Amino acid sequence: MTRKVDYKQKIYQCILNNGYGLTVTDIANEINFSRNTVYKYLEILENEELIYKKKIGMYTLYFSQEENILNKDLIISFLKGLLLNLKSAFPDKGAMFQEFGRNMAKTMNISFSENDLKYFKKLMYESDEKILESIGNYLPYFNLIHDSVAVSEITIDKKNKKASITFVNSDMLDLTDDYIYYFYLIVGLMEETLSEHIGRDIKFDVLEYETFDVKKNSFVKISVGIQVMLPDIEMKEYDEIIPKNSEIPDIENLKMILNPQTLSYIVHACVLGQNLLIISENDEVKALLINFVRTIYSELFDINFSVENNGFYQKNKTLYKDYIVIGGLEIIYDKKNLLNKRKIKIESVIVQQFFNEPSPDKSFFSLRREMQKAYMLSKELSDIISDFFKQNKESKEIDSKMITDALEKKYNTSLTTSYLTFLVDIMENYFGVSVPKVWKFFLFQL
Repeated sequence: MTRKVDYKQKIYQCILNNGYGLTVTDIANEINFSRNTVYKYLEILENEELIYKKKIGMYTLYFSQEENILNKDLIISFLKGLLLNLKSAFPDKGAMFQEFGRNMAKTMNISFSENDLKYFKKLMYESDEKILESIGNYLPYFNLIHDSVAVSEITIDKKNKKASITFVNSDMLDLTDDYIYYFYLIVGLMEETLSEHIGRDIKFDVLEYETFDVKKNSFVKISVGIQVMLPDIEMKEYDEIIPKNSEIPDIENLKMILNPQTLSYIVHACVLGQNLLIISENDEVKALLINFVRTIYSELFDINFSVENNGFYQKNKTLYKDYIVIGGLEIIYDKKNLLNKRKIKIESVIVQQFFNEPSPDKSFFSLRREMQKAYMLSKELSDIISDFFKQNKESKEIDSKMITDALEKKYNTSLTTSYLTFLVDIMENYFGVSVPKVWKFFLFQL
């Protein structure tokens, strides 16, 4: 006898076990029910006041009315007491607590839905303007503890790649600013988490706040900025953008057949001097890709790049034991684990710029120019660090600010921490200049 499925109980238990809220799709995927079935029983559970729904960003999330495990009021009360005493012990230290938030993001187990992860992946290759326009979809992070917080205003400055968000009706702005460090913690948490998932350097800050006797009038304004990650450099020694005896490849066709993520992997592997094999069953793709990659890196990085079909690869795997192997969006073999999101942040921005350029020529020139910059700056940084080691053999520290300032002054530009990390990866993997961990630490303390 087949046991009857208690749909309502299973759906309710699923929501109860996920305190961050779930979409209809999340619930359907987790318990393997159809969306229609989920919709039907969600309506029943709502009518019975066992659950409630809330629109957050572009999603409708469902929450349990039951206080599962811990009383929420008790949690908020505890947090307020902690924040009050921290503010008393460390006055005017908002920036320090923002750093705490960044570090918390590295250890917190934040539960993202499948839709969230797909959305982040899509944003990795969107323009800065598109990311700012989507800022409303990031706001659930401010809703970790209290459901009442709301947004009264969002303004976007596309020219300067900034936005501001004004929050009201927060339990942490209840007649006093004693709990304002909550927002510094959250903006640090958001900054670190979103920067990692979207692949950009996103900067959050608390702009201003004010509390009033009437709770609903109290507000905090947060700024969001997307840092310019690629340095703007005039390179006279690289005026010859197109290599001699070369022609611009068929960029339009390439854009149609090549996924941005795959191109990011290719860029990353090549600048690190890694052997790379792309699996493709299309001979036309093979010829186009080989010509494209060789032209982009000609007279810059020495590359070992191949394109073969899967049958050939399967029969000759031993030939590629020292290669990174990619098939479509799948990383088939990556012994050193070089192709992960944290290590291709700059490459993703370069590729996004390549795909967003309107003309084939501009697309080619933008990618070629960025490879020239990467080669020139990493080579120079390698020479500077090598000379420093030779002259200071007994030193355990490195004057990172002096080195960075000299590089920035010479090329009249600024280098973000992400771009410096990118250069150091090239320096170590391609040019073979080993930098001890302690020196790397000082290098990035800018």
